[in-house]
Amino acid sequence: MKKPVLFFLVVCFLISCTNKIYNSSNWQTRKVTIDGKISEWPNPLRFYDQETGMNYSISNDNYNLYFVCSVSNEFLLTKILRSGLEFRIDTLGKKSFDVGIKYPIGNVSVTDIKSNMNPPSKEGYYLKPDRSAFKLKLLAEATEIQLVGFKPYLGKIITLSPQNNTGISASIDFDSRGIMNYEALIPFSTFYRKELTPSDSSTVFNFQIKVNPLPGSNNSSMGNGGMRGGGMRGGGMRGGAMGGGGMRGGGMRGGGMNGSRTENNGENGYQRNADMRGITKTTIKLKLAYR
Repeated sequence: MKKPVLFFLVVCFLISCTNKIYNSSNWQTRKVTIDGKISEWPNPLRFYDQETGMNYSISNDNYNLYFVCSVSNEFLLTKILRSGLEFRIDTLGKKSFDVGIKYPIGNVSVTDIKSNMNPPSKEGYYLKPDRSAFKLKLLAEATEIQLVGFKPYLGKIITLSPQNNTGISASIDFDSRGIMNYEALIPFSTFYRKELTPSDSSTVFNFQIKVNPLPGSNNSSMGNGGMRGGGMRGGGMRGGAMGGGGMRGGGMRGGGMNGSRTENNGENGYQRNADMRGITKTTIKLKLAYR
């Protein structure tokens, strides 16, 4: 009698796993110009990390995958410009993240960052980075994209100027409020297939947004600091004008360590020590959209 009961429980478990519901990426209806200006995107962006001020969205059409984010946190946007932002893709749903781009590539030490900051306060903490010439210099240097796990003929490094012929593109710009906007386009043909098919509407991808510590920070471990849950942001009042992607109110945060929350199968992780030494990492699982 025990064997039939055990078999029934196993079947129920397998059915519950196969029927798990995931959010779908947005279907990209509008043409996107990859220029760091995000007026083509829905306002506000779909996902939000309250600790960092990072807003982001992931979408696709039948030929391309699109990623956009906005960052208002000064430490995080400076770290992105100096250490690079990795947008990584796991096509098998196993969180292996074998495919990804890194833009900007970045390779500057903490010492170089501090030399461009205001003098430390009496408590010994460095104040906000210079928000003018320093950022323009960093943007001018961001002319290449590093590729990982793409089809071999693409190589490991592609250029943005002159324009490469892979179809992969990324761009950063700052709006009038100093908020950093980041856009990227990745053709499915470079890592998956030339064009999506109806069967891809049930395909689940894992996505990861990752910013590593700066070179020379002596901290490259993922284990330090608290990790915070997050996910799809609901409604709520949002400050600022369209296209800025700035800080947004989304209601009261839940309790628990670091005010953690988890919604709609999304999970955001943020290194709480707000300096250049921690890892910032956000992962989310989404089905591909198809029409």
